[in-house]
Formats: sequence, structure tokens, C-alpha cells
Amino acid sequence: MTSAPSTTGKRSDPLQGFATGLFVLVVAELLAGLFLEARYRADAEHAYASVNSMAGPMGWFRSFHYWSSSLLIAGSLIALVWMIVARRFERSHGKTWLSMACLYAASMVSQITGNLLPFDRHGVETAVVESGIAGRTPVAGATLQSLILHGNQFSDQTVRYWHMAHVCAWVVGAAGAALFWFGANGTIRNRALMWIPLALGALLGLAIRAPLGSPGSPADYGSYDAQVSWYNWPLHGSLNLFSRLSTDLGWVGSVVMPGLLALVIVTAPFVSRWISAKVIQAVFAIFGAYFLVAALFFGGRFAPLVGNRDPIASTSPAPSSQAAGAADPVLYAKGRSLFNSNECSGCHGQDGRSGGDGPSLLGVAQRRGSDPSWYMQFIKDPTSKDPNTMMPAFPSLSSDETRAIAEFLIHQKP
Repeated sequence: MTSAPSTTGKRSDPLQGFATGLFVLVVAELLAGLFLEARYRADAEHAYASVNSMAGPMGWFRSFHYWSSSLLIAGSLIALVWMIVARRFERSHGKTWLSMACLYAASMVSQITGNLLPFDRHGVETAVVESGIAGRTPVAGATLQSLILHGNQFSDQTVRYWHMAHVCAWVVGAAGAALFWFGANGTIRNRALMWIPLALGALLGLAIRAPLGSPGSPADYGSYDAQVSWYNWPLHGSLNLFSRLSTDLGWVGSVVMPGLLALVIVTAPFVSRWISAKVIQAVFAIFGAYFLVAALFFGGRFAPLVGNRDPIASTSPAPSSQAAGAADPVLYAKGRSLFNSNECSGCHGQDGRSGGDGPSLLGVAQRRGSDPSWYMQFIKDPTSKDPNTMMPAFPSLSSDETRAIAEFLIHQKP
């Protein structure tokens, strides 16, 4: 008679149990997503209605799918930090480490792309903002923006493309699961921790409905008023931090810094053969401190976690019911020249007529009013009027110059 293998000398591993629980949640979320696919229609005309019609058990599956994705982002990040502290990024734990990195990447991409799929105003404007951020990257910006939008501008094809990316994100998640299962080192998983992520996802799905605002419309295709989502908050802060240093450096915060962190994560198991664990831990600590400071001091407010997350326009005077008066032709011409010769036209297009990396400014006075002082302050310090704006500050412009630009914007015709 064959006896069961002995577990003498082996300890229950809480970290291994927690990581196992995350991948159990991955399987459950994938099954919920497949169930939702039967009702979802990935096009601008039907996406919102198909999501809004999900009620009863279908509504619970949607909420479970949404909150599970959020839990996977937070959980995989917690697991990575746990592993850094426990020095489990070394080569002997390389497969488990890389599996968590894959899971974090998959859950982030899934949440970012999934945010657009309900096609509410927050989702649409967030996608537009994210494409604008990518468009600021030197050399590759136009290509990245076209890749994100699947064209030159937001369209029905963007929704279909993001839906496909949302589904494909879990190929990376599945790769992470395979690495985890085949890379297990024989430790006994803590079985209590294995079921905590799934239980939390189920409870959140029952208790809190997934957020859904007003339906998106073509008016949102060129709007940048959406508040940043919580999972992008540190990246938004990093973008704003470098934009404060220079109007041309925002891409360093939004592309270079996250890219460097990703490189450190992926290479940690391999370089640990030559670099001491304390040095690698110090590098991770520096990155963690940087993104925490960026989020807290430069990230602004993030969108509500529940309920209606419709974008809130920046603080501005109520549009006047009276005409702004005749434009000063000399001041208008000077403002137009300044607008097109500075970085303004790089984001907003020539004369502000074709939004690319930033929104179109045609008819801006109808939305923001005709008070020149508001525009002058916004140009010098955009966050004073909108804490969530991505527009860089132009403190070096003189009052005469900002007054001229304000004259041009106020009298700009649709």
C-alpha cells in the first residue's frame, strides 16, 4: 500500500497561498467575462445600451467582473511588494516573480481597455486623453496615437479595437498562470488565503454595482475633462511632475519612468545573480517613493470609485449671455501668432482648429466664458483652474502675451 508523500519539514506559505488565490480569481473573472460576451455589442451605437440592460444575475456578473479586475491590480501589486520585501525576486523564485508581473500587466491592460467598453462619458473621454498622452511622445507619438485609436481619431473602430485588446490581455494573464503553476517550488500553499480574493470579488459584486455614467457621444470624442482613474493616478502624477519641469518633458513622466520600472521588474531575477538583493530592493524603493510622491502631490483628484463618473468641466466663469465685444485686431493677431509659434499648436492644432494631443479650441468662449483674466491664469497655471488637467504651465509668458492669447481664444470662431 502506497502512502501519501510526507510534508514533514514543509511550511505553509502565505505568499504562495495569496498568489494562488489571485490566479483562482483570474479563472473566475475569465468565466464571468465569457458569460457577459453573450450580451455585449462592441460598437459605439449599441455598447452603452447593451451594458445598461444588464440586470439581475447578469448585473452581478458585470459587477463581479469589474471589481475582480480592480482586485487583481491591487492584489498583484501587493504580491510584488511582498516578494520584494521577502527577496523573492531572485533567480530561484524567478518564475513566480514573472508570473506576478504578467498578472499585473494583464490586469492593468484589461482595466484600461475595459473602462471604454461600457461607452459612458468617462470611458470615452479617458480613452481620448490616453491617446493624447501617447501622442506627446517624441518621434513615435503620432504612430502610438494612431495605434491606440486605431485611426486618426476616435471612432467606432476604436471601440472594437479596445474590445479586442481587452480580450487579448488575458493571454498575458494565462501565460502568467502557466508560469506560476509550473514554477511552484513544492511549498504547501496557505489554503485560507487561497480563497480570500475570490470571496472579496463575489462580495463586492453583490454589494456595489459597477460604475456607469451617462452615455458617450461624439461631443466626448474631443473632450479632455475626464478625471483620471485610480489605477492611472500615479502615472498621471508622473506626467504632471515632469510637465511642471518643462512643457516638453511630460512624456518622460508618462512613458520613460513607467518603462524603466517595467524593465527593472522584468530583469530583476536575471540581474540578481550579479547585483546584491539590497541594491535591487533600494531601486524598487526609489521607484515606489517616486510614484507615491507624484500621485499625492501632482496627481490631482481621481474619478469616483462608484456611481456616476461623468467628467466635470474645469472651473470657469459662466458663459456670458452677451457677446464678448469686437476683437482688438492688433491684439488678436499677436495672440494668434503667439499661439501658433509656441507649443500651443503642437497639442491643439494650427489656430486650435484640429485637436490632436489636446482638445480643439474652436468656440472655447462658448464653454469657458469671455473673461480674459480666466484664460490668462489658466495659461500660466492650468491646475489652478483644473487640478486634473494635463496641460503644461507656461509661467514664462508675460501678462501682455497671455492677454493677447486670451483675446485670440475668446474671439476664435467655430
